[in-house]
Amino acid sequence: MKTKILVTGGNGFLGKHVVKQLALNKENDLTILADKKNNFGSGIKFLRIDLRDEKKVLKKVKDFDVVFHLAGNTITNKTNVPELHNEVNAFGTLNLLRACAKSKIKHFIFVSTCEVYGSNLKGKVLESRKPKPINDYGKSKFIAEGYCKKFSKFFKVTIIRPSYIYGIGQPKERFFSKLIVSAIKDKKIKFSPDAGGYDFVYIKDATKGIIKLAQRKNKKKLEIFNLSSGKYSSMKQIFNLLMEITGKSYIENFLLHQKNRNQKMFFLSIKKAQKKGYVPKYSLKEGLRDYINYF
Repeated sequence: MKTKILVTGGNGFLGKHVVKQLALNKENDLTILADKKNNFGSGIKFLRIDLRDEKKVLKKVKDFDVVFHLAGNTITNKTNVPELHNEVNAFGTLNLLRACAKSKIKHFIFVSTCEVYGSNLKGKVLESRKPKPINDYGKSKFIAEGYCKKFSKFFKVTIIRPSYIYGIGQPKERFFSKLIVSAIKDKKIKFSPDAGGYDFVYIKDATKGIIKLAQRKNKKKLEIFNLSSGKYSSMKQIFNLLMEITGKSYIENFLLHQKNRNQKMFFLSIKKAQKKGYVPKYSLKEGLRDYINYF
């Protein structure tokens, strides 16, 4: 018997990769919930529902075994609005959870964010760290996590907190896409060597990690996992690697004369995820090279 899987946000940057990976297993019966239809090929069904519409969600989301909840309102110039974050990320997730409880699913996988940990992060961050989100996006995801925890009494719940995901298919307005396009076009850009850094995970690693964690065999009703490269990389490292890979000196240094109070200099501990079989394959250099080759 096939496993009936629903993937919300299947048209998004991460969602497309997850759907394609899941489709490789012929035992998966896939349905995508998204705002517009996409050509993933035959055999994949499509649901067009706004998660904010409680009645439609309750009516149409039913008879699934597993739900990958990737849909959400992200931080962009157009969508970084408190009301949207709350309506989509928090209450949209609640509507979906209610529908799942009604239809008796087996496993709910929620892709949250490392933004729930807050800012001014330094060093290694474990799942046990007390969340202190400071922006509206992080707060809405943390509220959604709370709803997931409450519904874990009805079905198994896995909460995944990824770090910054980059790679093929990333929207053109995002950081790495802008940098690579600048290199291709020989367009000079500036950066500050004091700009801090982040824990960057390549899209192919993030995709396989999500699916691997969704396959966890233990019977715990609720588990939370970090998902990342498990390594800190500075902005300076990124720019140096880009110049090395492209062979172009398009970076100009400049100094910031004010410190960023919300500067991030951390990496996520992935020890828990590794125990479940997650092994990131791409170093930052390998991920950037693969992404640049795609362009």
